[in-house]
Amino acid sequence: MNRASVLAVVLLTASRALAVYQCGDTKDDCQCGASNPYPCCSNGGNCTWYAWEAACCSWAQGLPSWGNANQWTGNAQANASYAVESFPVSDAVSCRDLGQYGHVAFTQSVSGSTVTVHEQNCWGNYGMDTHTYAAAFFSGGFIVRAGQVECHPGDSQSQSCGNCGTQARGCGADGRWGGWGSCSSQGECAPGSVDERACGSCGAHARSCTASCSWGAFSACEGAAPSSDAGTSVRCDTGVPGACGEGALTCVHGELQCQQTVLPRREVCGDGVDNDCDGVVDGPLSCPSNPAPIQEGGASRIVVLGGCSVSGAPFFSVLSLVALALRRRRVSITSVRTVESSVSCRFG
Repeated sequence: MNRASVLAVVLLTASRALAVYQCGDTKDDCQCGASNPYPCCSNGGNCTWYAWEAACCSWAQGLPSWGNANQWTGNAQANASYAVESFPVSDAVSCRDLGQYGHVAFTQSVSGSTVTVHEQNCWGNYGMDTHTYAAAFFSGGFIVRAGQVECHPGDSQSQSCGNCGTQARGCGADGRWGGWGSCSSQGECAPGSVDERACGSCGAHARSCTASCSWGAFSACEGAAPSSDAGTSVRCDTGVPGACGEGALTCVHGELQCQQTVLPRREVCGDGVDNDCDGVVDGPLSCPSNPAPIQEGGASRIVVLGGCSVSGAPFFSVLSLVALALRRRRVSITSVRTVESSVSCRFG
């Protein structure tokens, strides 16, 4: 009996055959909630019997009885539980819908444009055989379960990750996406993050991460003025004479500085403070009641300018002191006695 006759006898009587639990070297040991409806040919093989059995074992799902091999594609397309892909995928029923009866096998692997299948036939070899075909041989496509295939084998996807990086994944031979690869080409920071660091002796500055995952420039170095445990300013000495030496510690551009808190003012006579910050407390030019010695030709003379009284000094010295008094205060000279070297005056 030739191949066509064998296929005709077997395939056309499949619907009337009883369940066959072994065909050639393959047993129907898998549990999928149904019994194999196809017969086994006398040579110990049948493509429909084996394809049904392979799907039962791999999918844990019993296929319907879809008739001859060249009818499987159309019947699967009409069944919402299945899909038919035009490209080869592993773990699928490979279908050839050409010829009087066609051919079905179960795809094990895909390599480029070729597929390797496990199959049986109603003629020739006994039992299951492994064979590699051009994918185009299976003109009816590849039957899979609905939702089984996510992508076209060989396709790839990429997505952003981490700090402006990318990662990729590929579609496997089974039509499912593989895992995402590592995140590569990342930037130095996460957008919006802030890096704050200490600077100087009391300051801090910060920088922000840009949308391109790179750091922007640091801000100016600034800081708050230190305070005591009581919450008050920390006092310091400015180094300026008199009352102006009083200051408070501040932080300027990240460095501690003593900021002057008292400004010079008119001398207050008798308070014992250098109010005008000239280095002299209640100096004679500001406070007339405080005499100051003047060295003149090796002899000391007492000069009091506050009340403009000068005595015991040579005349030329008297005139110099009077001129000085006139520059510092508005005064009117009432009399000058050169014989006794004295001057009296009043404030104008």
